[in-house]
Amino acid sequence: MSDVYSYLWLIPALPLLAAVVTTLFGRQLGERAHAPCVLAVVIAAILSFGVLLEVLGKVPPKTSHTYFTWFAAGTPGGINVEVPFALRADALSAIMLVTVTFIGSLIAIYSIGYMHDDPGYPRFFAAVALFIAAMTLLVSGDNLLLLFTGWEGVGLCSYLLIGFWFNKPAAADAAKKAFLVNRIGDFGFMIGILMAWVWSGYQLSYDAVFRNLTTPGAGPFEVSPLILTVICLLLFCGA
Repeated sequence: MSDVYSYLWLIPALPLLAAVVTTLFGRQLGERAHAPCVLAVVIAAILSFGVLLEVLGKVPPKTSHTYFTWFAAGTPGGINVEVPFALRADALSAIMLVTVTFIGSLIAIYSIGYMHDDPGYPRFFAAVALFIAAMTLLVSGDNLLLLFTGWEGVGLCSYLLIGFWFNKPAAADAAKKAFLVNRIGDFGFMIGILMAWVWSGYQLSYDAVFRNLTTPGAGPFEVSPLILTVICLLLFCGA
């Protein structure tokens, strides 16, 4: 494993850990309930800059690394699915990691004063930490299932943050609308992922999916320009 992959996993893991700690011990932390979130996101931002400096302008020996097998399954039809927990460290993912964690750090630090007297102070920082964890997984995951997991996490946290002041009817209504709209988009997103998986020969990793969808005869079905367009439009529905 190259040096960048030895700490890349910490970027989504630290905010996730902060979300868990704040959820469990936020009340005990009191006015310091922001500390796990702010510390985790700032460290994640520093690590993200390290990833960017490592990969920008260079040709890395590999653009992804598998840490472990998330789960494996098989079907009676002989289709075996193995989903690894794999992260990418290419220029695009590094730039997005820096963007997410740097802006997330600014938001978390600013919120210390902005949310200081709110009774939901711990809950807010738990949601922010979880949001950043999901977003970093979204931009660094190396397969379609991690992409979907990160996207669903972002959608959940958006609902929690939009409806943070749920005692206000306007905030509660806005959260419900966001939840319903996201579910409609998620349906198209799931169909797009399913089509990409099938037409690429039951592959999930980005490299395999892109290669098989653009190589004639690589998958079990012919990939026409129409199929590619439909897949892209369905994936775009999620946005």
